[in-house]
Amino acid sequence: MKQPIKKGFFSLLFFVLLVLFTACSPGSDAKPQSKTFINESPEMTTEMIYTYEGDKVIHQKTTNTMPYSSLGVTTQEEAKAILDPIVEQYQGYEGLTETIDYQENQFIEVVEVDYLVVDIEAIRNIPGMTFDGDVSNGISLKRSEEMLLENGFIEKE
Repeated sequence: MKQPIKKGFFSLLFFVLLVLFTACSPGSDAKPQSKTFINESPEMTTEMIYTYEGDKVIHQKTTNTMPYSSLGVTTQEEAKAILDPIVEQYQGYEGLTETIDYQENQFIEVVEVDYLVVDIEAIRNIPGMTFDGDVSNGISLKRSEEMLLENGFIEKE
C-alpha cells in the first residue's frame, strides 16, 4: 500500500471525524431544527447533519462516502483490514455510533453523536475526536458552522 495515500486518508479521516466540538452558551427554548453541510472531492464526499436548538447542537450525523482507491486498496477485504480496527474503537459508548457499509467499490461510514446522551469525557480519547473550547455547556452550532465553511463545506438547502 502506498504510504502517502494511507497517511493522507488518516489525516482526512481525522478531520472528518473531528466532530467539531466547540463551546457554546447555555441553550434556549427553541424547537429542534437541522442544517446540512456537504464537502465533495474525488477522494471523499462528506455530509454532516446538525440537529440543534438555539445555538446548541443536540445531534450530529456524519456520512462519509469514499472509494477504496482513496485508501490505496482495491478490495473490500483490504479496506476492512484498515478500517475495522478504527470502527471497533467507537463501539460501546452510549450516544455514539459508528458503522461502515462496505460496498463493491466504495464504503459508506456513518458516525452519529447524540449530545443529549453521550459522555464527552468518555469519548474524548477516541482517535479523531477533537475538542475546541469548554464543551461543558454543549456544542455551538455557530462555531461548528464557521469551522465547516472555513474548511470548504457548503450549506445544503
